[in-house]
Amino acid sequence: MSYDKLLTAEPGVWTITLTQNSRTASVAGILLVTAGAREGDAVLDDEGRILVIKALTETEVTLAWPYKAATRTIDLVIEQRSINRAINTASSTAAIAALTRLQNAADLAPNYPVLSHGNTPPAAPADGDRHLVGIDPTGAWAGRAEHLALYSAATGKWSFTPPQDGMSVVLAGTSARLQYNGTTWGLDALGANGGRLTGPLDWASAVDAASAPSVDLGAVHSNLVNITGGTTVAAFGTAANGVWRLVRFADALTLTHGTSLALPGAANIATATGDWALFVSRGGGVWQCVGYDRADGTPLALGAGTVTTTKLADAAVSNAKLADMAAGTIKLRALGAGSGPPVDGTPAQARAIVQVIDPTPNLLVNGAMQHSQELGDSAAAVTGSSVWPYPCDQFQVIMTGASAEVSTQRVAVATPGGGNYRTRISVTMAKPALAAGDQLLFRQSIEAQFFAASKFGTAAPRRLLGSFLFRGPAGTYGWSIVNNASNRSWVGLFTIAAGQANTDTIQAISVDGATAGEWVLTGTGRGASFTIALACEGANLGVTGWQDGNKKSAAGQFNGLNSTGNVFEVGDFDLYPDVSGIGAVRQFVAPDPSTEFQRCLRYYWRRPPIQEEFAYPLNLTSGYRSLIVPFPVEMRSSPVCIATWAISGGGTFQPNYPYVGETSKFLATLRADVVESGAWVKMTSFLANARM
Repeated sequence: MSYDKLLTAEPGVWTITLTQNSRTASVAGILLVTAGAREGDAVLDDEGRILVIKALTETEVTLAWPYKAATRTIDLVIEQRSINRAINTASSTAAIAALTRLQNAADLAPNYPVLSHGNTPPAAPADGDRHLVGIDPTGAWAGRAEHLALYSAATGKWSFTPPQDGMSVVLAGTSARLQYNGTTWGLDALGANGGRLTGPLDWASAVDAASAPSVDLGAVHSNLVNITGGTTVAAFGTAANGVWRLVRFADALTLTHGTSLALPGAANIATATGDWALFVSRGGGVWQCVGYDRADGTPLALGAGTVTTTKLADAAVSNAKLADMAAGTIKLRALGAGSGPPVDGTPAQARAIVQVIDPTPNLLVNGAMQHSQELGDSAAAVTGSSVWPYPCDQFQVIMTGASAEVSTQRVAVATPGGGNYRTRISVTMAKPALAAGDQLLFRQSIEAQFFAASKFGTAAPRRLLGSFLFRGPAGTYGWSIVNNASNRSWVGLFTIAAGQANTDTIQAISVDGATAGEWVLTGTGRGASFTIALACEGANLGVTGWQDGNKKSAAGQFNGLNSTGNVFEVGDFDLYPDVSGIGAVRQFVAPDPSTEFQRCLRYYWRRPPIQEEFAYPLNLTSGYRSLIVPFPVEMRSSPVCIATWAISGGGTFQPNYPYVGETSKFLATLRADVVESGAWVKMTSFLANARM
């Protein structure tokens, strides 16, 4: 016997139940019409009988006559009879060709409906259930990757159809169609080279998946997954590289970081109800968490161990908790320590890091050199014979020794600290080789009662900090703090490198608090002096740090008098006790000029030029005149006053007149006695000097 074509499968896969004396027979394991069976085809039973199909559905056939043999369930074998299909065709050859093309199309794209696409067989399948096997199948599907699996209740077994290029299936309950491209199954939506959707691509509804050590996300039929339960999860199964799943956690559980599950920060995550995470497969059973969003809005904390977050409950902040915080420490790295682990910071270091500004006043008056009552911006000579001018209020240039000439003046040049003035010191005649005792210094004396904040000479002295602007030739220079008795000194050195020569530099001051030595911290006399050494030789050289004696610098001091044309500029002076314990030098800020002028007037006052000033008589006898001059501020001490006079009408002064009479810290009395009556006297200038 010959057949056009047989439709059959492996034993036990496709079955038919033939009932004695009945024309109706049911089939299992196959969809008849989908598989290609047609009216006129024949069913072959296991004893060689030919049973012609008169009508059929997907699961049932109606035979041309009743079945006479005994009732039986046998493997289904259908003879496809092309001659019975060749209706209204021009020739049997054309009919056969047409039928062949139709059969080929049916074989290539049957659009099998499948219930699922995954790796695990269902626990209780029904007869005729068809599934698309995933790429890593288990159980009864093992070894049948990407096959179509059909279940037969009669045999209790699965039959498998291998995929063919162009074959397609439809996921039941969805509009998703998967097509096999000869290598793998994929969504039959866009071409392999991409494309463009003309409408939205809606996802399937979220699918629940129970938590387990391994949750197979690749087998879930949706990109939205709702994981339930509290079992710890360490893996998400196997899926192709690039597959992604958006996961919501319905319960609290732990995600374990490892080789199969890469989590942010390489740390476990303790989930909470309502948390969301985005996972992407990297292939080979490895999944990467590329995003995590907590339901309560808190960020995902990172670090070793299990990732958790702590949030203060409402009204949870109490004084007791704040006390615990206050007792804690700030972790930091000490200044200049470089790399390495942090340490418990001191309060001073913490304040330095957050740049707390020390409010302590500058011990040096007129640090920005805003005021120069004596010279203005005029130059003055400096000699080694005690002609030591003040180019600006409170700062004095001192030179000892002979055969050198220096000029100094205040200049209007902006400074790095925001000031508008600095002091310039120029060598006009050099002294290449210094003799013992030769020195060129820039100095200010500090009043004792203001220096008291240093607490020098006590058991708890404070460090002195500060800075100053320096511009000059390359070399090493000294600065010093000396007590009033000139028998205890701190010396510091700084070096101007070749590349810094004659450029603005900022030099730091740091002086350890002094417990030893004689320190005057009360009264209006000198408490200490601050000095910069531009040249220094002999007994004035000491060592760096604290020592006995009146030392201005140390070994290695540059001779600033060695060359005619050497020019030095200084300014932006700041010196203060570190009352707050910050330990870091603060930035210099130019003070308010009017406030700083009041400080200057305590030590020196030059009355502005007066066009005309009459001395009104307090005693009318003998042409006697007296003038009381009040000072604008309380001066440090009763000043030395100098006044110049003019007299009118050809009058003359009596012998020993005029002169400065009684003075105090508040005023001076000027006296004049003229010979001729009716003459008047005029004071043309006046200054009061209470410097130290």
